[in-house]
Amino acid sequence: MKIISKRQAEIYIDKYSYDMLKIIFTNEELIENKISKANFIVKEIIDAYITKSKDENAVMVFICQPIHEILSIIIQLSVILSNNEFNLIFIPGETYEIIDFLSDNDLNYRFNIYNYNIDIIPIDNDLISLEKENNFIKLYLNEDISPINDFAISFLKLEACFGKIKHKYIKGSRAKIFNDILLQKENEANLQNTEEVFGMFVFDRNIDFIAPFTSNYTYEGLIDENYGINKGNIIIDETYFSEKELKNGNSNYYKKMLYSLSSNTNEFFSKVRCMNYLDANKYLLQLRQYFSEKTKERKNNNDLQTIQKTIVDIKEFVEYYRGPILINTKFMTEIFNENIKEDNKIYRSKESTFLSGKIPLNIETFYGDYMSEKKDLIKILNLMCIESLTQEGIKNYYNLKRDILNIYGYQNLFLLRDLESMKLLKDKNLAKKSEMLLSYQQICSKLNLINPNFNKEKITDCSYIYQGYCPIILRLIELAIEGKWNKMKDLLNTIPGETIIPPDENEILKQNKKIKTIFVVFIGGISYTEIEGIRYINLKLKQMYDSSKENINSRIQLIIVTDEILNRKKIFNNLGKKFSQKYTYKKYYNDNRISTSDKK
Repeated sequence: MKIISKRQAEIYIDKYSYDMLKIIFTNEELIENKISKANFIVKEIIDAYITKSKDENAVMVFICQPIHEILSIIIQLSVILSNNEFNLIFIPGETYEIIDFLSDNDLNYRFNIYNYNIDIIPIDNDLISLEKENNFIKLYLNEDISPINDFAISFLKLEACFGKIKHKYIKGSRAKIFNDILLQKENEANLQNTEEVFGMFVFDRNIDFIAPFTSNYTYEGLIDENYGINKGNIIIDETYFSEKELKNGNSNYYKKMLYSLSSNTNEFFSKVRCMNYLDANKYLLQLRQYFSEKTKERKNNNDLQTIQKTIVDIKEFVEYYRGPILINTKFMTEIFNENIKEDNKIYRSKESTFLSGKIPLNIETFYGDYMSEKKDLIKILNLMCIESLTQEGIKNYYNLKRDILNIYGYQNLFLLRDLESMKLLKDKNLAKKSEMLLSYQQICSKLNLINPNFNKEKITDCSYIYQGYCPIILRLIELAIEGKWNKMKDLLNTIPGETIIPPDENEILKQNKKIKTIFVVFIGGISYTEIEGIRYINLKLKQMYDSSKENINSRIQLIIVTDEILNRKKIFNNLGKKFSQKYTYKKYYNDNRISTSDKK
């Protein structure tokens, strides 16, 4: 590559790319060695470089995502240090938007551009993600369909390994675009059908915006919301362990580290991740109690043989559970304390009423009281989104909007504008006719989204993930597995977006001697709580197969493939920024005499 030069290179990297490279090299020390002299890309570092007036002929290497915020910093430096050699390595590859941006502003000549293509990341045995940040925003706010093309190219690599997928269930307009692009690329690559993967379900996030905004109850969903799961990992530091344990000399545990949540490397977490957080808490307490009882048994027993057996039991328990119990007890304490707060209980009761298709009593008073105390704005906006989506708008929305701007500040105007643009917030009195031919309440009833017999102690349905509410997409997956899409076609057509059903739909019900692997593809992202719901469907299918007395020779297993893993915090954190970006670019270009006539 051109970046290899006799001159010393100055290397800069952004946090996202750093984490991605960690996944590839798998070893933190190895990645540290590979870029031992690298700095993270932040404005302060670039300003310091300019101030120090370093070698104007230095080779500069930037390893970064193809996003405007980072590129604007690099462009600023390239303008001032025009004699330097600038190299851009985009992870996971350049986008059409960035190519157009560089071309439109005649900036291509300034940089040597390379791509480190990282797309298909196996997060777990049943989960593959492209980890494309902000795809949800690009698709549904910016109405940019280029990420769908990138997704199709990446998905083609899976088909190159497993063969062309024959049976395809498609729901949603962007899912249809994905399928059309994929068909074209399959033909260009001359892929042949195989029996490795039986079929795929492709869903557009647009058909169910409700689920990502709904409160998490599963343990992994709450871990993601509270700590942020990044490519199947979270960051742990020594504060998650007691001082007593630290003094015991287990130094491997007590430092800042990347903690994997994959079932391949963390068998303990895989046992509790799908549980309701209260059940996970109960399980942790039982383990601690078991350890306490065994310890007492060893102290109080005089029989040598019994003591030896107890010591062996304790040793095995400690070796397997000690680290996981310490870490997860810390997680659970924080999660449990947060969720038992009275505010959260009231919030969830209001949310639950909306999900059932009804309007909670005194909801306007609740909004007013909540805002008057200037509590978390994101939480109130989240509940407003759920109301708007389930009630086809919010009564007196513009009065609420005025109160939000007065109390929380007018800078939130852009956040509200983005939510309105995506039709997540709208005034019920002024809203146009819904895209859905049936109301949410009717769809909720016809698809049995609410389980009236929900019992946390006896789980019989994937609706347990939201305390008795089943997301629309999960119910459609169940119907497809039962071969009922054709029978429910009229209902499916009332949900926005095109519906495609394979002509040989009943093939899914036919017996054969192989496991029928089906890819469940999400365009626009999926939440961890929905992932747990699909895992429950998988488990239920396996249990039915294992316990069946009939001559069943095959079963279905689902593998999730998505472009992004969402949570409501990520969504809100990425909204409301577009205006400020445009303003920054315009100001910068004027300062540097670069044309602003191009569309921003």
